[in-house]
Amino acid sequence: MKTYVRVTLAAALTTIVVGNLGACSNTKTREERDSLQQQNEQLTAERDAALAQARSEKARADALAAAAARRPAETMPTTPSGLEGVAGVTESKTARGEDQIEIEGDVLFDTGKATIKPAFKKTLDKIAEVMKSKYADRQFRVEGHTDPRPVHTSGWDDNWDLGAARARQVALYLIGRGVPKSAVYIASFADNDLKSTTDYAKDRRVDIVVVK
Repeated sequence: MKTYVRVTLAAALTTIVVGNLGACSNTKTREERDSLQQQNEQLTAERDAALAQARSEKARADALAAAAARRPAETMPTTPSGLEGVAGVTESKTARGEDQIEIEGDVLFDTGKATIKPAFKKTLDKIAEVMKSKYADRQFRVEGHTDPRPVHTSGWDDNWDLGAARARQVALYLIGRGVPKSAVYIASFADNDLKSTTDYAKDRRVDIVVVK
C-alpha cells in the first residue's frame, strides 16, 4: 500500500513539474514572439522613414534641376568679342553651357515680318566677323523665335513658319558675309521658348548658338 501511495505521489509530482515546464515554455515562446514582432515593427518603421527621406531628397533634386533649367541665361564670362554694348545684341550661355549670341527681334524685323531691317545689317556684319574669328571651325544653330500671337493675318502659315523664315534670313546673310555654309543650320522654335508672356518684344528674337 505504501509503495502504491509513493508511486501515485511521484506521478502527481511529475505531472505538476511537466505542467510547470510547459507553462514556462509557452511563456517564453510568447515573449520571443512579442520581441520578434516589436523588432519587425521597428524595422518596418525604419524602412518607411528611409523611403520617405529618399522621396524627399529626390523631389528636392528634381526641383533644383527644374529651377536650373528655367534659370535665365547667364552673361558669358569670356574675352571681349567686339559685340559688347551693341544695341539689341546680348552674349550669353544656354542652359547646356553653349555660347550664344542673342539678337532682339525688333531690331532685326518688323512685327510679323522676316525681312532684315537695313539699319541692322552693319551689326550683322560684326556678328559674322566674330563667328569667323572667335568661333572658327565651329557649328552654328540659328534659331528663330516668335511671340505667341497668331500670324495668319501676316501671310504665314503659323509661328513655326515665321520663326523658320527669320532664322533662314539671318543664316543666309551671315553666309553671304563669309560664314561657311557648311557650318550653319537653322531651327524654328516658334512660340515654344518664351521669355515673357506679357512683353512680347522679348519673345521675338533670333539666337545664334555655338554648338558644342
